[in-house]
Amino acid sequence: TAVAPQIKGGDHVYLIFTYSEVAIEGDGEAVKAEGTELKGSCVFRAWRKDETNAVFNDGDDVFFEHVDTGLYLEGATDNKPLCLAAKDENSPGQLFGFFKQGRPMELKHRDTVYLQTWLHNYVEYRYFEDSSLYAKRWQRRQPQTMTVLKKEVLDTSTTEVARRFQFQAFDLDGNGCVSKNEI
Repeated sequence: TAVAPQIKGGDHVYLIFTYSEVAIEGDGEAVKAEGTELKGSCVFRAWRKDETNAVFNDGDDVFFEHVDTGLYLEGATDNKPLCLAAKDENSPGQLFGFFKQGRPMELKHRDTVYLQTWLHNYVEYRYFEDSSLYAKRWQRRQPQTMTVLKKEVLDTSTTEVARRFQFQAFDLDGNGCVSKNEI
């Protein structure tokens, strides 16, 4: 059976910057954006503020737990880079607004999203031309645009190579399309 694409509280997700395809990654207590490979250090668990496992909607408040370390993503100020820190219920810097572009309101796998800190600034890629992440601007533009990927969907879906082989099995004459006679 297919995995539901909706992202719910407690789901494992990857956050990648849409235009550069660079993933947000935890490295000890640091957070960086360097590589495009989706590895274990890039997996975050999205937790709802109300601690339920309901589907996220546009604008919901979210905690992001780094799965490898158990630490939480934190954007305490706008002059220091994002980091990972122990969970603190009283820290406003650990609570992010999870905003998406377009409709419907539910967040799903491959949606375009923006992470907003408690200072109402959006997490941005390469603000100072290094791999650290900052939240300094309140505008939604190309450097702030991310794509959320649900890990469970990626783990169960077929790869591009497998899909090509499946198509080639039906494309008997090799002309790049499957005709009625080949089915």
